[in-house]
Amino acid sequence: MQTSNAKLYINPPYKLSQSDISRNVLLRKLSTKNELIIDLLQSKVMLVPGHKGEVFCLAAEEAKALCVPIVTMGFGSLSERVDHLKTGYIAKTKSEFINFAIDILNNNKTYLELKKNLMKIRGIRTYENVASDLIKIIDK
Repeated sequence: MQTSNAKLYINPPYKLSQSDISRNVLLRKLSTKNELIIDLLQSKVMLVPGHKGEVFCLAAEEAKALCVPIVTMGFGSLSERVDHLKTGYIAKTKSEFINFAIDILNNNKTYLELKKNLMKIRGIRTYENVASDLIKIIDK
């Protein structure tokens, strides 16, 4: 199952094949912070599997602040940045990762529910909330 009209933007460095390009996989250009924010605001989902060495994953926190749902594998700090079924999805397999992304892109009810949850969180997050979350992570 594919998602019509969807485009996947990936960050450089990466060399795209003709097959990638024909499937709407696009290489992002280096840009300013403001341009990145605009791109993220126009996105329906952020796909970020994560990395076992990832400590903070500020990209996910930025997506949450902009109310963009996240699909992740939960590697590194991503399992702490995403609340499964509330602010996005934490997939256990590559297949789940793909299916969760497709669900958000194809199912407006799913997308709007996640976005609504993100908007509620954005309105209540304070410095104290973030500091408390950081302390919990450090104490683990």
